[in-house]
Amino acid sequence: MKNISLYITEKLHIDKEVKATKPDLSNIRAPFIGPERKDFEKMRDYHAKGSKPERLVNSIKDNEKLARRFAVAVNMKWDAAIDEFGKALVDRGVYRQEEVDKYIEVHYAKN
Repeated sequence: MKNISLYITEKLHIDKEVKATKPDLSNIRAPFIGPERKDFEKMRDYHAKGSKPERLVNSIKDNEKLARRFAVAVNMKWDAAIDEFGKALVDRGVYRQEEVDKYIEVHYAKN
């Protein structure tokens, strides 16, 4: 019973942190510079290897990193990754579905 109590307390604390932070995607642009460059190179390599976006999403615990990788996927027009990363951002409570859809609409067509 004590372990369940600790688990629930930890889960509630994590959920509050997740909803409190909202990565700012407006700073991410192409050509990628700074930290986004590393994300772009990684995503390019993953795409070339044929990596599954579901597995990539499961390996990312940091919401900031997930948001950057989502932005890169949109820029690359990697549809499978866009779907998975966008879904993960919504499922984790970082963004609403409308926000994800709007970002895709604006940036997918531009690139």
